[in-house]
Amino acid sequence: MLIGFRQSLGCENRGAPDIRDNVHNMKRDPLKFDGIPLETPLTERCMLVFILLSLALGYFVQTSNPLLSHLVSPLALYLGIGGALLAASGMLFRKKYFPVWYDLFASSVLLAWFAYWKTRFNDDSPMFFFFPVYFAAMAAFISLAFIGPCERLDNETVGYMRRLVEHKALQPWVVMLGTLGSLELLDHYLVFPIAVTLLLLRFALDCCVERNSRKGGRS
Repeated sequence: MLIGFRQSLGCENRGAPDIRDNVHNMKRDPLKFDGIPLETPLTERCMLVFILLSLALGYFVQTSNPLLSHLVSPLALYLGIGGALLAASGMLFRKKYFPVWYDLFASSVLLAWFAYWKTRFNDDSPMFFFFPVYFAAMAAFISLAFIGPCERLDNETVGYMRRLVEHKALQPWVVMLGTLGSLELLDHYLVFPIAVTLLLLRFALDCCVERNSRKGGRS
């Protein structure tokens, strides 16, 4: 009688999913739960520290924050250059952690740029507000428009992107050293933001190729 009552309520166990199957699926493929892909971590889709630092610099300049005196000190310059060189070395020898190296380099070179250029231009120069805001907006746009939907790209497009990634002239450490060298081009102040934009696009290429490689490995 009790069995018939449970069957009338549709509570029999034959068609119900077993939580143990879901746990087994997660052990077999940590990127999926019950066959559904889990979201890629935010730190692998965008340079979060770089975006936050860019917004902070723009805010500090706009409000004439007292912290600006520390950000233009020689210590900030040396920390920025040191972090950038460390990130370039890490990209050369430990490319597996490329999202960390890209974020570290972009944040460090931004700090070095601000410390180095702020003392060589007028205090009211608008680029110290607009450049960081542009960097934050461009990094967020690339993350949302290119990296986010990149797993839906066709194989031909992914193959073309992979060839770009493997091109010798476009290696990440080459782009990084070029961006770092642009700090000396004070007379051509637009070269630095162009170099940072190329760095962001190179990051997007690496992310797209990596995520599609994972997708191919899971299929």
